[in-house]
Amino acid sequence: MDQDIGRRITLAQCGLTLLVATVLVLIGVVYAYSGALGGSIATIGNALFARKVFVSYRAQNPGSLLASFYGAEIQKIIVTAALFATAIILIDVLSYATLFGSYLFVQIVPLILFHLKYI
Repeated sequence: MDQDIGRRITLAQCGLTLLVATVLVLIGVVYAYSGALGGSIATIGNALFARKVFVSYRAQNPGSLLASFYGAEIQKIIVTAALFATAIILIDVLSYATLFGSYLFVQIVPLILFHLKYI
């Protein structure tokens, strides 16, 4: 059950990233790949988090679950920062507002939809 939640949110983020990039291509190619990068960074970080957290655990050991959450969140922050740094360093022409805006959009919208029972 829990793995299904992580999978549905990750798939929603993938779809939303493609939608954002498709809409942004109408404005310009730089905006499209900046949006695709931002959405991909959000999706990759959350997929790693979900893979680490939404695994079988024993109810008898809640401390282990809490440690898993903290470890997964720290890992997600490190990977996200590394991906942002890599994109900023390696890509010459980049729309920073689109990069960070699409990251936030893809990060937040699927979670809102999930809580509203649309995913």
